[in-house]
Amino acid sequence: MNSPYSIAGATYFGTNRPTPNANSCTGNLGQARAYKFPLFCTGTPESIVLDSGGMPPSPVGGLVTIKVDGVDKVVPFIIGAGKGGSPFEAERPRPPIPPVRTRNFWKIDNSNR
Repeated sequence: MNSPYSIAGATYFGTNRPTPNANSCTGNLGQARAYKFPLFCTGTPESIVLDSGGMPPSPVGGLVTIKVDGVDKVVPFIIGAGKGGSPFEAERPRPPIPPVRTRNFWKIDNSNR
């Protein structure tokens, strides 16, 4: 297993499983997988088999500023989550929690008036 990375409510990591071949005297790279585990029990874990085999690189991510219609916009990204079976293709993580927050209730304490 490689180093995990958490972003947007999920933890990403990769693993490698040997795949022995009984008819061959040479080794192979095995099966590489990328995993996505939700942090807040909002979904089911996902995995994808990577095309490359071998030990996948640790996922990396962060925030990047891009121009959209002439306006700077900050968007999250992750590389190594297994999009399209590639350990190197970047994707935009989608948080399971909506970015807009609303108050469910109000409590006014009038005891000090």
